[in-house]
Amino acid sequence: MVDESRLLHSLLYVLGRLDQAERQFHKIFKILWFADISHMRDWGRFITGDNYIKMEYGPVPSSLYDIFKGVRKGNPDFAKYAQVISVQGYKVTPLKPADLDNLADSDIENLNKSIEDNKGLSMGQLTDKSHGIAWKKSEDNQQINMESIFDEVGMPSSERKLILESEAFTRAFAK
Repeated sequence: MVDESRLLHSLLYVLGRLDQAERQFHKIFKILWFADISHMRDWGRFITGDNYIKMEYGPVPSSLYDIFKGVRKGNPDFAKYAQVISVQGYKVTPLKPADLDNLADSDIENLNKSIEDNKGLSMGQLTDKSHGIAWKKSEDNQQINMESIFDEVGMPSSERKLILESEAFTRAFAK
């Protein structure tokens, strides 16, 4: 389940730590992917809560991709996001800093590690790196399922069950 506040402040946090030239869709998506799956392994939840889609160049956070496209097109349904980010082509510029009160210490730790590990990689290197077990087990242009992500991070079956039950419980009350 997407945690909009965490998603936006994770994005702003990442953007604030990348050079202007690095603030491209692909790099942002991969940094968030690696931070999210690392956080899932360590803490049993994604940072952003976004659903990732298997696309040609690796996993793409679905909600964030929609936000980027909506802001870029000037779609009025995305006006609130246009107050937070600017999107020109495939380049994203933050219009405000991240509010760290919206991120847990563990979120920041995993984001920092992912930024450090991935910011210097080329698009090709990031693509290759992101074509792991979860990506390979998924169908093109379809959501990457949690079981595949659990396989990628080596999550024990006992923990998988708890996480999936917790997700189902959260979804039941979010409706």
